[in-house]
Amino acid sequence: MRTPGEYAGGLVPGAHDVPLDRLDEAAGVLRALAARGPLLIVCASGARSAKGCDPLAALGVEAVSPEGGTGA
Repeated sequence: MRTPGEYAGGLVPGAHDVPLDRLDEAAGVLRALAARGPLLIVCASGARSAKGCDPLAALGVEAVSPEGGTGA
């Protein structure tokens, strides 16, 4: 759930960047990824990723967001 600038600044190997406003478009991919276990979603501060947990749950995707984001 990082901005393009945040994503360009570095990422975890194998990470996928799905902006908060595109969760519906990526539902199929997210469900497939979540079949292996809960998704760890992150942004710089933790605010966007925390907001993303409820919409993901509505899509049937279990997700967790670390408090404080990548800055923690």
